[in-house]
Amino acid sequence: MALNRYLGAKGRKDADKPLVADMPVALGKSGEGGNSIAVLQFPLGAFIASPLQRVAQICVRTAEVKQHVKRTDPAALVAYTAAVHGVPALVEALGLKRAPMLANLVISNPFGMPERRYPAGAEVESALGLSLLTHGRSLNISAVTYDKGLQVLFLALASDIPDVQLIADYTVEAFSELLASAPKPPARARSAVGKATKTAE
Repeated sequence: MALNRYLGAKGRKDADKPLVADMPVALGKSGEGGNSIAVLQFPLGAFIASPLQRVAQICVRTAEVKQHVKRTDPAALVAYTAAVHGVPALVEALGLKRAPMLANLVISNPFGMPERRYPAGAEVESALGLSLLTHGRSLNISAVTYDKGLQVLFLALASDIPDVQLIADYTVEAFSELLASAPKPPARARSAVGKATKTAE
């Protein structure tokens, strides 16, 4: 919702097409002891869809991605990631102007901590992963859960997105709009939702 609003204000011309996100997916422990990662793509819902319809569409597509990961050899997924994401780097190295674009941005959820942490007795106020921008991507959005809150980090290439703060602001507003459009939960659950909203903001 926030990205569509931002791009609409910038005069986006292909609004009928859904944005596509790169999604890093952990493949479990590799034989060498590190985490194997594949980066797969999924659309962010139809531009004309309502907020709830878009969420439903995203849930369906991400579920398909997860099923694909389960039935595919991890080595093949890693090879796919290396091949596909190596093309923009090769194009840049050759001095060419355009490369095939599979995704518009990266969205990841690298880790989470279910409770508050106190290293050496000092309370951790926020915990955000180290995000990066790869060839051909101007925006990385990373979401990290910490205790009862959700922290979202926006990292952008300044030459392409000099006003990334706008996307962050639009995201807060979109979250409120999404909550307002959702069916009202039972009274007992409603209190918990209210607390979560305050924490997230």
